[in-house]
Formats: sequence, structure tokens, C-alpha cells
Amino acid sequence: VLQANHNTYSEGFKVLSAELRAKQECNGCWLKFDSQDLDTHHLDGDASNNSVLNLKVLCIHCHANEPNHGHYRTLLEKNGRLEAFYRKYQNLSKRSFN
Repeated sequence: VLQANHNTYSEGFKVLSAELRAKQECNGCWLKFDSQDLDTHHLDGDASNNSVLNLKVLCIHCHANEPNHGHYRTLLEKNGRLEAFYRKYQNLSKRSFN
């Protein structure tokens, strides 16, 4: 598994990601979230591989807890996005997240 290099996202990734996140559902915990609180995860870690079979929509919590994503969790903690996510969805119990 490769670590995603953010410089390798293809030109059409932003549009594809927005389309996938429009359903507003995390494919990890299966809860509903605002689309800006969802990420599009590359299953094989290759950010240039935008096959729909390689993409999975995850909430920030589920994405940060993916294997080999400690770097992403650290980034989310430093920039405050993870804390803001938990504050926004404080009505969800920790048990809601798988």
C-alpha cells in the first residue's frame, strides 16, 4: 500500500470527489454528514488512481482511523479540523463510529 501523495491528484479529482460526497454518507460508519465533513479515500493509497473501485467516502473520523493514516490524524489535530468535527457532531456517541 502506497502513502497518498497529495501532489498526484488528477485534474478531475475535485469534481469526482464532490460527486461522491454529495450522497452525504460515510462508507465506514454509515452515518450521514455534511459533504464538507467527508473525505474521498483512495483504498490503494495511490492518489492518482481515481477508479471508482478505488475510492471510498469516509467521514473525517473514519478516514483518520484508517490503517497507515497516523500522519493524516496528526494533520487534522494540528489544524483543528478533527476537534471541529467532534464538536459539530457531539450528539453522536463514540459508539456510533465503527
